[in-house]
Amino acid sequence: MARINYNQQLATLRSENENVRNLNDRLIQDLVEKNREIANLLESKKSLTSELARSYRDKAELVAELEAMRLASKGSTVKMAEMKLQLEALHRSVAQAHKKSFWTLALSGTAIIAAVASFAHFSARGNA
Repeated sequence: MARINYNQQLATLRSENENVRNLNDRLIQDLVEKNREIANLLESKKSLTSELARSYRDKAELVAELEAMRLASKGSTVKMAEMKLQLEALHRSVAQAHKKSFWTLALSGTAIIAAVASFAHFSARGNA
């Protein structure tokens, strides 16, 4: 009877050993799978970090570009104001030139009339 008990215990131990091996194999497979998942997550994190850094660089470039455009626009506004002032000054100069031209013409006409009158007067005196 002791022998049967021994064989039963041996069979039970072998069965338990097989169960432990199966459990161990499943745990190893689970660990390998978890390691793969962790590696994939780390790769995703690395990719996202790289993408985020690239996004920050792009954002910084856009901000710099917008600032340059703002400054250029501000410079254009100042230039437009200067050009308007120059145009107004040019209009005033043209208006003054027209006034001077009118008075020059008027004075020249008056001088010619005076010269003709003087010539006629002296001619009339000379013939008299």
